[in-house]
Formats: sequence, structure tokens, C-alpha cells
Amino acid sequence: MFRFILLLTAVASCFAYKDPQFASGRTTMVHLFEWKWDDIAAECERFLGPKGFGGIQKKKNILAHLFGKLEDKIAAKCKKLLQKGNQEQHQKGDQANDQKGKQENHQKDNQQQHLKGDQANDQKGKQENHQKDNQQQHLKGDQENDQKGNQQQHLIGDQENDQKGNQELHQNKTVEIKPHKNPHFAKGRTAIVNLFEWKWNDTAEECERFLAPRGFGGVQISPPNENLVIWSRNRPWWERYQPMSYRLVTRSGNEQQFANMVRRCNNVGVRIYVDAIINHMTGTWNENVGTGGSTANFGNWDYPGVPYSRNDFNWPQCEIQGSDYGNNAERVRNCELSGLKDLNQGTEYVRNMIVNYMNHLIDLGVAGFRIDAAKHMWPGDLRVIYDRLRNLDPSHGFASGARPYIYQEVIDLGGEVISRDEYTPLAAVTEFKFGMELSRAFTSGNQLRWLINWGPSWGLLVSGDALTFIDNHDNQRGHGAGGNILTYKQSRPYKAAIAFMLAHPYGVPQLMSSFDFHDTEAGPPMDSSGNIVSPSINSDNTCGNGWICEHRWRQIFQMVAFRNVAGSTGINDWWDNGSNQIAFCRGGQAFIAFNNDNWDLNQTLQTCLPAGNYCDVISGEKQGSGCSGKVVTVGSDGRAHISIGANEYDMMLAIHQGSESRL
Repeated sequence: MFRFILLLTAVASCFAYKDPQFASGRTTMVHLFEWKWDDIAAECERFLGPKGFGGIQKKKNILAHLFGKLEDKIAAKCKKLLQKGNQEQHQKGDQANDQKGKQENHQKDNQQQHLKGDQANDQKGKQENHQKDNQQQHLKGDQENDQKGNQQQHLIGDQENDQKGNQELHQNKTVEIKPHKNPHFAKGRTAIVNLFEWKWNDTAEECERFLAPRGFGGVQISPPNENLVIWSRNRPWWERYQPMSYRLVTRSGNEQQFANMVRRCNNVGVRIYVDAIINHMTGTWNENVGTGGSTANFGNWDYPGVPYSRNDFNWPQCEIQGSDYGNNAERVRNCELSGLKDLNQGTEYVRNMIVNYMNHLIDLGVAGFRIDAAKHMWPGDLRVIYDRLRNLDPSHGFASGARPYIYQEVIDLGGEVISRDEYTPLAAVTEFKFGMELSRAFTSGNQLRWLINWGPSWGLLVSGDALTFIDNHDNQRGHGAGGNILTYKQSRPYKAAIAFMLAHPYGVPQLMSSFDFHDTEAGPPMDSSGNIVSPSINSDNTCGNGWICEHRWRQIFQMVAFRNVAGSTGINDWWDNGSNQIAFCRGGQAFIAFNNDNWDLNQTLQTCLPAGNYCDVISGEKQGSGCSGKVVTVGSDGRAHISIGANEYDMMLAIHQGSESRL
């Protein structure tokens, strides 16, 4: 990808030399008269670089915006200088005078050239595009992990460095959380749950009756804007990813119900994060009515519910080919995937429509957004959109000046032309490698002992940039970097992988709450009219009516409390048996052990906890002064006998100082 590039920072210096320093094979400079810096950056990425231009002259400044790979440090310096220059231009008052002309020129260029791509929402196409890279990454990961183990043999120095990075997200006194990377959890809360396809009224009730009392930090909701109704496929889950307008009316409820849900959840300290579909509109279907009654003229790219018309989409059409992911960033971002009509975020009009939609949601009290198909949009365009979002609403309990939390869907398992690193300067990113590697480890594809240095040493993002998960609504169906991903269908190793995710301080964790499915295209439980059927709540607090509700499984919600109690502590007192039995402490707050071997774990281990009796929150729950599961007795030296049988119902044991565990 072509990014920022080399900057001739001073006019005097530019005139002092006669070599324009063009990148190899480039010759021509263009004068972008009166353009803003953000728009210049976007134009470099989407048009000038791919079309072979060598540099830019900008009003009284000459930019050799040369297109080649630079070190991140140089790119950051260029960006800083550009921003400084932009501020100076604002001080001169140029922006207001130039805005109209800039928009007209920018829109004209974009309508002709800015051909951008779509989302991984059509899951079959996405699976095909990524399957080869995913298989290669699995092989590569095995080799790297084996080499890592042979060379390191439990190098504690590496562990300490990773622990320091893992704690950065929580240690606000020493590490500044960057804009769009703070989830704004209420105090003492940490985890997000994806209540996939839940209705707004049911979500509000779940916040009040279960999520808040159990210490959950937030909910990711399904897209709230109007989508196409697709009865020809029996109302599949992915119809929610085919927008007809930005009106807040779906099978989950209308705008009033949505606003009521957000308010009720915020009132009990549970934040709401919206799955935002801003990359595209629908595909072309014989059906033509949205959940709010809107219609469209697919052949003319006409969506009166917004309104959008042909000039707001990338033109002429092209389709992403599988090979493009490996070598052609322009086509990945500028062409369509499976016919979804691709919006041109480079135009002011489209940007304004998207920003207005997202700002309306912020006004209603949401805490942030998942950006669907972010890798199919240009980072420069996304930056402009994010910068125009309002601060979060203090009347919903957010601090003054708080910026929305944003996590961008960027599937990057290696071997592709587009990197997640292009998006981390903007906001957080969904870390798909996380679930892939933990799924492998807890299905015996890798020994658990190597998890001693879990984090960036495994090729993961730095902790503060990562939204982590084992499975999501895409890959649990084998799509979107799917394949060999643990889900509720393999409950024993799945619960163990979730427990490790919640026990380890790396990243911001997200849990999946599913409905049962056998057909990977099937939508949520519904009646004959297509209305979503609400989850029923069983006597043991699990769900019925076709809903799985993994977040209500004891082994999962108890680990949310474990993570909350562990807080900002790091990992210490790691133990393993050289195979698949591991244990570690979280400071002096919590202890967990795993046994994925085919023989029993029986060891006296350091728990780092005060002397006393503790209820194992995996095998049971605290009941008055007793425990329905195992009781662990910790001695005055912090040590306790830990026993996990090879054939037990669960492969882990967890205790902590919180009220859920200490007897």
C-alpha cells in the first residue's frame, strides 16, 4: 500500500536542491491547489500512488509525496509535520475560503477514480479469499512456536516484557490510552459480549438482570440500521449486513426501543457498541423492501432512504479477485466483493451521511463502534470520518471529552498486501490471530507451556490495540478467517480457551453469545412472520428457545468476575509441567490452572493468595458460606494442593479474592 511518504519540509530547502527525489519509475508532480492535508493523504493512497504520480505541490509547500515503503518512524514524522502545517493553514483562515472549491474538485476526482471495495459480509466469498492464507498461517504458526520453544525454554525476561505490555491498557497513570482505544468501561468492569441478533428490549433486560450484576463491561449489538428483507434465503443472519438506509428500524426494534435500551444499559454501567456497516449498501436482489419499508433501485444504485445515488458509489464497477488480497491493495479497497454496492467514502457527501449516522448513535448514548469490513476502506478516509465524530455524551455517564471506542475489522493472518498496522494508528483492531492460536493450543495443536509469553511475541498486536476473541459471528460459521476455530459446539476446549482469554491481561476481550445453528446461513430463532423469538431463561439461568447464550455459562461468567478482580495486575509465578499443564497468578488477586494432558494434574502450587478457603469458580458457585464445587485451601505460604483430573468435565480451576470465590 502506498502511504505517506517523504516530505520536503521547508520551502527554502526544496528550492536549494534540484533532485525531486521521486521514487523509482515516477516522474510527475501534481499541484493540489488549496487541498487540505487529510484529503491529500487520502488521495495519495487511493489514486496518486496506484496511478504512478511522483509528488505533490501544495500551496506554498512542495511535498515530494513519494510512493514507496518507509520506516514507521519517518511516516509518523511526516504525518506530524503535515498536521502542524494543517494547523497553520487553519490559523490563516484558508480552510473556510477554500472549502467549496475543494469539495467540487475532490468529488469529481473520486467519482472517476476512487473504486473501493466491500466487506467480508458475504461470507462464502470471504472464506475462499482467505482460506489459503489461513492454512499457510497455521503451518507457519506451528513452526514459529516450535522454534520459539526450543530456543527460549521459558525465558522469564520475555515473559516480564510481555506482562509489562499487557498491563499498559489498565495502567492509566503511566500509559496514556489513545483516542478511540478506550472502551470506557464502568469502574471494575472489563469484558464485552456480542448479543448477536438480540432484540433491543431483550438486551435492556439482560443488562439489568444479568450483565450488570455479573460485572460485564459492554454489549456489541447487531447493526441497528434498516436492512433488506431477504425471504428468498429465509431471513439469513447476513441480511443485517445489507443496508437499505440509516434509519434505526430492524427486526431488533425501532429507534425508540433502541434509545431506551441504550439508556437502561448505561444506567447500570453496561456500555453499548454498534456494529457499523459503512462500507457498502446491499447487493442486487429480486426482493426490494427494507425492514423500515424503504425501497431501492439496485440497477441505478439509487437508495432514496438515505438518499444515495450512483455518484455516491465507486464507478465503474470491478470485482475483487482472490489473488488481489496478496498483491493489489487498490483492488481490495476499490472493487466490489460479491456485488455489494460500494460506497465512495472519499466524497464529502458520503462522509457526511456516515458521520451523521454515527453521530446520531453517539447522541443516543452508545460508547463506540465495530467498523465492519475496515480493511476494504482506505485508512485516510476512515481517519476523516473518525475525526468528525462527536465526543461521547456525558449525560450517559461518560467523562467530558471522551472519544468513542472504535475497533476495526481487519483480517490479517499474514501474507496479504493490506496490514492491520495501517489501521492501528486510527483505532483498535480485531485480532483474529488471537482466537486462531488459542483454538489450536486448546485442541492440542500446540502445547500449553508455550503460552508463557502469550502476547506480541506470538505476532499479536500490542495489548492496547487489540480487541480479542475466540470466535465471532463470522468465523464460528467457518467464514471470515474461520476454520479450526473453537465454538460452543466444542464446549470443553472452548470454555478453557475463553477462560485463558479472560484470565490473561492481554487485550480487550469480547465474548460471543450465539443462537444455535446447523445451517451456517440460518438467521436467529423466529416465528412464521419473521419476528425474532426472545430467549427464554431456564431455571439454571441458561437460555432456551434456540439460544445458546454462552455468556450465561457458569465457567464463562465466573471468569468475567475473575478478570475484574485481577484488575491491572500482571502474570506471575508461572508453572508448567513441560507439556499441557499450566498455572499462573494474577498478582496477589487470582490464580488459575489448566490441564489439557491425558493424565491427572496433582501438584502443590503457589497461588499468591492469602491463607484461607476458596471456592473454585469453574466447578461450582459460592452458596452462602459453602461452595457447590471444589474447595481449595491455601496455606500461610500461599501454596495449595491443586487437582484437575484428565477426564473432568472442565480442564481448569480458578480461585480469586473476590466475593464469588473467597469463603
